[in-house]
Amino acid sequence: MPQGAALPGERAMTDLYSVSIGTVRRAVVELRRRGLVATLPAKGTYVIEVPRPSGDEPAGGELRQAPGLRTRPCVPVALGAAQE
Repeated sequence: MPQGAALPGERAMTDLYSVSIGTVRRAVVELRRRGLVATLPAKGTYVIEVPRPSGDEPAGGELRQAPGLRTRPCVPVALGAAQE
């Protein structure tokens, strides 16, 4: 979104992204924490800074692990197979 653009309202984002309102609120709080948006009471939430790609950021569309998140190896399981 360009700088100065208004984010959709909370209810609109819940429908748009098929997530709960709690998820939308946490996402907006995180965007504010990162200094990317500002919320004006009774006005809405607006983009105040467009992130610039840096060398340590993944390329567009790539996922990265959140800091402090532990992952486990994925073990394939055959569906319908008898387990011992």
